[in-house]
Amino acid sequence: MSVMIKESSISEKAMIEEAEKALADISKVRDAVG
Repeated sequence: MSVMIKESSISEKAMIEEAEKALADISKVRDAVG
Protein backbone atom coordinates (compact mmCIF):
# COMPACT_ATOMS: atom_id res chain seq x y z
CA MET A 1 0.00 0.00 0.00
CA SER A 2 2.79 2.42 0.88
CA VAL A 3 4.30 1.88 -2.56
CA MET A 4 1.00 2.78 -4.22
CA ILE A 5 0.74 5.93 -2.09
CA LYS A 6 4.28 6.94 -3.08
CA GLU A 7 3.52 6.36 -6.75
CA SER A 8 0.29 8.35 -6.57
CA SER A 9 2.02 11.28 -4.85
CA ILE A 10 4.78 11.26 -7.49
CA SER A 11 2.27 11.12 -10.34
CA GLU A 12 0.34 13.94 -8.65
CA LYS A 13 3.46 16.15 -8.70
CA ALA A 14 4.08 15.18 -12.33
CA MET A 15 0.48 16.00 -13.24
CA ILE A 16 0.77 19.40 -11.55
CA GLU A 17 4.01 20.12 -13.44
CA GLU A 18 2.40 19.07 -16.74
CA ALA A 19 -0.62 21.29 -16.00
CA GLU A 20 1.64 24.27 -15.29
CA LYS A 21 3.53 23.66 -18.55
CA ALA A 22 0.24 23.43 -20.45
CA LEU A 23 -0.98 26.70 -18.91
CA ALA A 24 2.29 28.40 -19.86
CA ASP A 25 1.96 27.11 -23.44
CA ILE A 26 -1.66 28.34 -23.61
CA SER A 27 -0.66 31.80 -22.37
CA LYS A 28 2.14 31.92 -24.97
CA VAL A 29 -0.31 31.01 -27.75
CA ARG A 30 -2.79 33.62 -26.52
CA ASP A 31 -0.07 36.29 -26.52
CA ALA A 32 0.95 35.31 -30.06
CA VAL A 33 -2.65 35.28 -31.33
CA GLY A 34 -3.97 38.23 -29.32
